[in-house]
Amino acid sequence: MRITATFTISNASVFTYFGEGQPGDCIPATPASTRLFFQTSNAGGFNETHFWWSNPASQVLVDGHWTVTATVNGAEWSDFYGHFGNDPAYSQGFTDAASNVTTIGLSFGGGCFFENGVGTTDGSGTFTLDSFSVG
Repeated sequence: MRITATFTISNASVFTYFGEGQPGDCIPATPASTRLFFQTSNAGGFNETHFWWSNPASQVLVDGHWTVTATVNGAEWSDFYGHFGNDPAYSQGFTDAASNVTTIGLSFGGGCFFENGVGTTDGSGTFTLDSFSVG
């Protein structure tokens, strides 16, 4: 199974990471970007393997027409704390989450965080989701 998002960014000034810490606090630091995301139910309480981001599949946020695609395979996804879904200690959590997805979409982040803290420096620009498919 593959997840694909196609989108257009236009008339944007520079995207900046505004989240926790500084973009250079982690190695490697990621620039302001978007990536695919899914999660399963968190009703039983927080568990890092309830949240998954495509990794390395992502797109730096700059003007253009872009596509991000990832296969639903543990080697292409990392959890809330950055553990890959093909790591034996986390693979069952990945399989369970991928088998019971409750939320799916794009996530915006930078620095050490895939999920928070991105904006343009002057509020300019348009992000248009052209297509999103799972299949």
